Amino acid sequence: MPNPVLKRGIFKNIIMKKKINTFLALIFKSPKFFKLIKALKLLKFAKPAITIVSIVISIGAYSIAYNPWIGVGLVGLLFVHEMGHVFAMNRA
Repeated sequence: MPNPVLKRGIFKNIIMKKKINTFLALIFKSPKFFKLIKALKLLKFAKPAITIVSIVISIGAYSIAYNPWIGVGLVGLLFVHEMGHVFAMNRA
C-alpha cells in the first residue's frame, strides 16, 4: 500500500524549502551582498530601492511558507497598515 504522505508530495515540498533556505542563507551571508547594499545606500534612489527589495523578499518568503496569494495579501495588508500611520502623522 503506497504511503499517503509521500503520495501528496509533502516531503518533496520540505526538501525544496530546505534548498531555498540554504540558497538564501548563502546569498545574504556573502560579502558581495553587503557591498551591493552599501552601493545602493550611496545612490539617490536608495530608500525606495531598498523598500522595493524588502517587499519582494517578504512576498517571496511568505510565498515559500504559505501561498503566493497569501504572501501578496499579507504584504499588502502591512502596507495599508503602515500608510495609516503616515496618514495619522500628517494629520497631527
